[in-house]
Amino acid sequence: METPLCGALVSLYGAQLLSFTPAGHTNLLWLSPKTVFAEGTAIRGGVPVCAPWFGPGVAGPLSPSHGPCRLSTWELAAAESDGGEESGAGAVTLVFTLETGGFSYRYRLGLSHALTLELSITALDEAVPPLAEAALHTYLRVADVSQVSVSGLASAPAEDKTGKGLAPRGEDGLLPIPAHTDAVFITGDAARTVHDPVLGRSITLTSQGAGSTIVWNPYQDGPDLSEWQKMLCLESGSVTTSAWPARKGETKTIRARYEVRAF
Repeated sequence: METPLCGALVSLYGAQLLSFTPAGHTNLLWLSPKTVFAEGTAIRGGVPVCAPWFGPGVAGPLSPSHGPCRLSTWELAAAESDGGEESGAGAVTLVFTLETGGFSYRYRLGLSHALTLELSITALDEAVPPLAEAALHTYLRVADVSQVSVSGLASAPAEDKTGKGLAPRGEDGLLPIPAHTDAVFITGDAARTVHDPVLGRSITLTSQGAGSTIVWNPYQDGPDLSEWQKMLCLESGSVTTSAWPARKGETKTIRARYEVRAF
């Protein structure tokens, strides 16, 4: 898809956004060159939808990892031009739907000068798991992950999943990424920004309805991942301590917006 505001590539498999390039900028998203496009295999990169659990789940272990949404073929329910004040004339909205595992999903992509992601999850039954999670697992493209830093996390409590501790946040509040990083920050809807001095740009994430921010880079190649130096996951979600009770008929919505600025 190409518009005067942006270019984008989306797969029905996983309702996964694979690339997003705002006018005047390079691609915001990273896609592993080792990605395999095959049924039953997760696409590594872009924006996977992780639900109704994250990783193995709060109580775990649940399978598949990160839930069935990223391994399912979604339906494109709507595609329309959106000239609202927030998006601007020429923006495009895509709406995807899916029903699986006792939940129904509605996923809205707003594609303009900025990227808006909105995921609504409704429990259809007394669903499993009883505590649900969701994350919009965004892989951002960076020039060199060892040179970037993240602001907006200075006072946020963090759950470090590496067991090795997070890099110290500087006096300026910036979090560097000098080694394997896998952490869930309790942030509410506060803004977070990736600063990339090599590419000369910043990418700011704002969110609604999501209590968590996940920051991840493995600092190593994997069977479906290489060129990890060029990516950083900064994602909005409701995971671990932000999981919610999956009560029949109730809907949970999380929203994330990414905007890039040159400096």
